[in-house]
Amino acid sequence: MLIMRGFLKKTISFFISGFLLAALCAGCSLITSTFRGSDRETFEQIERSYQLGQYQRSLDQCAALIAQHPGGAFYDRGLFYAGLSLVQLGPSAENYSRALQYFRKLIQECPQSALMPESTAWVNLLYRSLQAEKELQAQQTRISQCRSASDEKDRRIARLAADNERLKKELELFKKADLQFQQQKKDMHNAGKP
Repeated sequence: MLIMRGFLKKTISFFISGFLLAALCAGCSLITSTFRGSDRETFEQIERSYQLGQYQRSLDQCAALIAQHPGGAFYDRGLFYAGLSLVQLGPSAENYSRALQYFRKLIQECPQSALMPESTAWVNLLYRSLQAEKELQAQQTRISQCRSASDEKDRRIARLAADNERLKKELELFKKADLQFQQQKKDMHNAGKP
């Protein structure tokens, strides 16, 4: 009976140890697959949001993926879709500048990514677009300055035209006064003749 108990104890202990070891290994693989699965699920949500035109939501999801799993399997895709989402949010220097940062980060941190060619194209396009925007703003500033100068000239011209009209009226008054004076002089001269 004692031998049986010892054998039973060892067998149970062996099974429990084996069970715990198996559970531990299964738990590790479950954690690993859950972690990878959550990355994949997050990326699928990003793609879905992007395709539905929910660009801000896609951007927020990308930011979470990038922050939580830097260097992960979907890190480059998170950076890429963050850039795309910003481009889609609207043509503004701020959005384009931020998108450019994401694409550059992908190029620098993920040189083996399959998204390198597209990211490089986006960097070139966004850089040229931002440069064109700067040039346009500089030209608009010059146009605004020219308009201000032109407006000032127009105001001077309007003041001079008003002064000219006032002087014309004064001249007409002087002419009338001179004619009256000449007439009075003539009348006085004629009145003094016998």
